[in-house]
Amino acid sequence: MAKHSRGHLLAVSVALSLALIACSDSDSDSAPDVVRADQTDSTDDVQVDETDAPSTDPNAPDGVCGLLTKEEVESELGRTVEDGVEDSFDEEVARCTWVVTMPPPSPELSDDLKATVLIVPLTDIDRAELDGLVANPENIVVEGLGELAVINNNILPGPMYVVLNDEEYLEVDLANFQTPIDFPSEERIVEILTEFSTLAVSRL
Repeated sequence: MAKHSRGHLLAVSVALSLALIACSDSDSDSAPDVVRADQTDSTDDVQVDETDAPSTDPNAPDGVCGLLTKEEVESELGRTVEDGVEDSFDEEVARCTWVVTMPPPSPELSDDLKATVLIVPLTDIDRAELDGLVANPENIVVEGLGELAVINNNILPGPMYVVLNDEEYLEVDLANFQTPIDFPSEERIVEILTEFSTLAVSRL
């Protein structure tokens, strides 16, 4: 069974086609609805509360690693993990990585499975690529989260991107895993990415 490893980022091979994004009404506080991009055919706008603009300063006391707790990561992955390790690159991107502890509880399970959360500056090119992901019916749109939330589903689900505001977006991903050994289905991967993203956005 092949191991799936993904690196950073929006260098995904998607067409940079801009599309008007149609969204459904979001009139409850329930978890975001996950739908395929081609199912977002409502003309109503999602209601987004913009009263408190997110603050994603990587120099904040808890930094990007404060967006998820170790216990939350362990609960979703079903594995024990090391403490999140924060780093940055390109002088602007803040990243936190949680790696599973060794040895794995079963020799069949991946010994380097990891989860990552990144805060990335949003450029015009990035926004166009994200809009292109939303327009692609193969990808998965998550409604009611941020200004735009989509899971790239080119081969397997991930990464998940959430536009926070005009300046930043969130990226959440899983890497170095095997299916169905580490995760039983693609649906489970979607659930984990959505839960991590929802928790992270709630703390920004």
